[in-house]
Amino acid sequence: MQESEASSSQVNAGPRPRMTMKRTLTWIITGIVALVILLVYLLGPAWSPITTIHDADGDGYPDAVDAKDNDATVWNYATATIVVTVENDWYDEAHYYIYLDGVQKAQGTIGSYNSVIVNLQVSWYYGYYSQKAFIVSAKLTVGEYKPTDAKSVILTPGSIEEILLSP
Repeated sequence: MQESEASSSQVNAGPRPRMTMKRTLTWIITGIVALVILLVYLLGPAWSPITTIHDADGDGYPDAVDAKDNDATVWNYATATIVVTVENDWYDEAHYYIYLDGVQKAQGTIGSYNSVIVNLQVSWYYGYYSQKAFIVSAKLTVGEYKPTDAKSVILTPGSIEEILLSP
């Protein structure tokens, strides 16, 4: 009996039936298709849950590095320096006020026939247009108001612009 049992197990050890191979092939193809769909979902910038890939506004910059991730026209943050020199050509000491786009940014006292140098750090968001225009003005007072001419400066990221303001 033992010999017949061994021989029957050898008969069953032959190649798999054709139906089982088709089923295995179907599962492999289904798995590959599911993997491709998952990868398209994970790596697609419009819907990816991965912050270094996801791009909500479609500007081509992932939200992880996009300065404004809901504005397609802006994607970076820039800084620049405006070096303002204010001259006092009067005999008396004066008070100076420096304005950037109408907002006071610096003030102080300047001696007669002296000048003062003020560094203004400016920053802005940019995208399609990396330049930004600023209006810089100053006023000196020695009992009376002495405005200077306002000067317009156009800055690019990282630039340093020097301007001279005097009454």
